[in-house]
Amino acid sequence: RYTGKGLGLAFFAAILNHAESHFGADKIRLTVANFNLRALRLYEKFGFLAESDFIDKRNYTAYTILTADIDATRHKKMFVSSKFNR
Repeated sequence: RYTGKGLGLAFFAAILNHAESHFGADKIRLTVANFNLRALRLYEKFGFLAESDFIDKRNYTAYTILTADIDATRHKKMFVSSKFNR
């Protein structure tokens, strides 16, 4: 119902806002399956960079570990300008 409607940007911006304001997070680490291209593109928009890759030996799925420093100004601007906040 919500897939493909452009809400991911606002949702993820809200997650980063929450992590920063409630937990004082200044760096975030994510693990994402390589087949999840939408998620990878979204995280890259927020400045996440690939640090390493690995393959889960249980199901032979490739994953990428991404990290980013939280830039409060950037993700708050993204949240304000997004569809989710309208």
